Amino acid sequence: MRMGLHIQGAYDKAEAYIRAVRPPVVKFLDDAPVTLVNLVNGYGGLTILRVYREDQDLGRFDEYLRDIERAARGSAVRAIEVSHNEAHQAGAELARKAQLDIEGMKLAERLGKIGVVGCFSVGMPDLDDWHLYRPALEYAAKRGHLLAKHEYGGGRLGMDMGVVGDGKAARGYFCLRYRRDLDWAHRAMVPMPKIVITEAGIDDLTPHVPDKTRGYKAATHLHPPEVGDYATQAARYARRLAEDGDRVVGWVDFGFGAQDPQWGGFNLATDDRMLERMTNEMRRLPDVAAPQPPKEVPPVDVKPIDFYGVLVRHLGARLVDQRATLPDVTSPRYGKFGGRLLGAIDTIAVHHTAGPKSQTPRQVYDFHTGPQRQWSGIGYHLLIQGGRVHYVGDMTTARACVADLNPRVICVCVAGDYTTERLDDSDAEALRLTVGAIQAWAQAALGRRLGVKGHGELPGQATACPGGNLLPLVRELAGAPPTKPAPVTGKPDMGKVAWALEEATRILEREGLAAEAAFVGRQYTTDAIRRRDGR
Repeated sequence: MRMGLHIQGAYDKAEAYIRAVRPPVVKFLDDAPVTLVNLVNGYGGLTILRVYREDQDLGRFDEYLRDIERAARGSAVRAIEVSHNEAHQAGAELARKAQLDIEGMKLAERLGKIGVVGCFSVGMPDLDDWHLYRPALEYAAKRGHLLAKHEYGGGRLGMDMGVVGDGKAARGYFCLRYRRDLDWAHRAMVPMPKIVITEAGIDDLTPHVPDKTRGYKAATHLHPPEVGDYATQAARYARRLAEDGDRVVGWVDFGFGAQDPQWGGFNLATDDRMLERMTNEMRRLPDVAAPQPPKEVPPVDVKPIDFYGVLVRHLGARLVDQRATLPDVTSPRYGKFGGRLLGAIDTIAVHHTAGPKSQTPRQVYDFHTGPQRQWSGIGYHLLIQGGRVHYVGDMTTARACVADLNPRVICVCVAGDYTTERLDDSDAEALRLTVGAIQAWAQAALGRRLGVKGHGELPGQATACPGGNLLPLVRELAGAPPTKPAPVTGKPDMGKVAWALEEATRILEREGLAAEAAFVGRQYTTDAIRRRDGR
């Protein structure tokens, strides 16, 4: 993944580098010359504009957005940074930043551009604080915006400082820190927008690293042959980024053409030898079309069909609504389950609990919200147990059941471990009716059917769920038309029928409806008792 530039000046040299390297991303500070913007846009690259503002007071963020709007209107750049830079990265300020960054993305949308948010410094936010920024991540992922990270190396190991592991298993605390962030998002079931590294290079990492290296020029004498010079390190980092080409859009070196003397140690434009080395190293890497940032799911005309109402009509007495008795909570680790675009739903994902068939919704809830999972509620939308269908997670929320795909799936789980157990007939019938009800909703609301898959059949899911004894039914339902409530067959349990009618009679009498109670008794209850007793 060829290195782009964070351009602050020296436009002639910048143009020569861009023509030679064709980097996927180029960033401009304040001034974005039309010739350079058109050059990068012309080969499919991503152009980003950053408007500098020294005052980064959250209370005056609206003023900053007005500055951005003035600079971006009429500019051909494809993306704009709409977040304070390396500021408000923890605690309550991070939560507030998330809400303001959403407003920034909305500005970008009004301008017809991609919003770039976060702009987090090296190693920030702390992994335990990411959940505070979750609303902005979810909005960006849904609407096709980008998350900006800064990654710098330093000390004797340069851009390899703090990196452990090899290949795609390599993780870092300075460079390759973004992989730890992606790991968090995977565990937390949070949709992560694509990432762009909007500052990179060699910087001073003290107190974490003893050697002060303010810019690659200050570190040249420190790097042993096995580490290599800055161009060698950058090429190694670029190859690692390319391993995540589906998650990372591109990256830029910081400080090109900087006028401020404090950034002189970063400025490639004043170091012709290193600039030539960098150009040659980058040209050795594959020249690919710039990765396109994710696009918003095409709008779907979602009709206002009540999902719960459809469930009631199809499931009747089998349905138990437990959303109020098993409420979502705010997880100290992951925050709350987020909302989603209903038009993006395309799959019914079927699971098993991998526990006993007697496992109740309350037990599942306690496990999912407890110390082992720390989720914000039950990870599923619907849970089948003992022939009943429990509505446990509101369908408008993305739950925690299919890593990276939660915004797209409706999750149905059957209590039991179907790697070893056989499915009870009552649960099989409940699953058929549940899938049929969901398909009926999808047909009415979305104008199409949904796919039906077992958890382990979905992309990227290394799991045996829902078990080999449940999968045949899942695959049958995947090809079956929407089911209707099955007619009652066989002999009814007259003991239950008589009890229900007697209870109905008592309720009517308590409500002062004696005539109605007598009618039920004459017409139905007496006959039910006779049939119960075999008379």
